Amino acid sequence: MRDLPVSDAESLVGLPLNLKPLVYSTNDWTYAITPLGTIAATTAVAGTPGSFTPEGSDAPISISAMSGVTASPATEWTVGQYVELDDGSPVHWDGDSWETGLAPGA
Repeated sequence: MRDLPVSDAESLVGLPLNLKPLVYSTNDWTYAITPLGTIAATTAVAGTPGSFTPEGSDAPISISAMSGVTASPATEWTVGQYVELDDGSPVHWDGDSWETGLAPGA
């Protein structure tokens, strides 16, 4: 973690940065500033909605970009489970491929 010397907050407006609050317990920092788009998702965890790992990773931009993402669990996701792509659209794992929408009923 490094200090970021900035004379005013407006200097940060045009930079492609992610600002993440880190207020927790007794830590001595209140936020982290990281470049956007540097962490690709490697795993999609089923949920309503689910999540991507590693923590802080970017959601893929399209279903075709999900080709390198591992589903967790690797079996067919249950009714209504999904993860959201970068544009907010839902996708689910059907047991052997990524499909659009929420996981359907049996």
